[in-house]
Amino acid sequence: PPAAPRNPGEWTEEGAVWERPLGERNKGGSWLVRRHIQVWLDSDSQWHTGKVVAYNNNTRARDRQGRPGCVHAVEYTDAAGGDKTTVWENLGRVRWKLDRTEDASAPRGGGVA
Repeated sequence: PPAAPRNPGEWTEEGAVWERPLGERNKGGSWLVRRHIQVWLDSDSQWHTGKVVAYNNNTRARDRQGRPGCVHAVEYTDAAGGDKTTVWENLGRVRWKLDRTEDASAPRGGGVA
């Protein structure tokens, strides 16, 4: 089970501190590239861990459900087989949280797709 949160909206598990992002909206989307996030999928009612590998700031881009808006490419790894799948997610339309243990000052490549 997750450890007790240090701050509201924060969870700890598996060495990571998962937190709902709060003031980052004004940064745009490229700051998330190469960061680990968890995305809630209503289809199976579970959090899925992935790594953001790209950002597309085109407001006409489409997410996995065909909805328009700026999107992030999130690479998910299947726990059973290790297969990787990259899915375009509109993080403005889904529940997600960020691993706060990652060093935000470390250089992160990637960028707009």
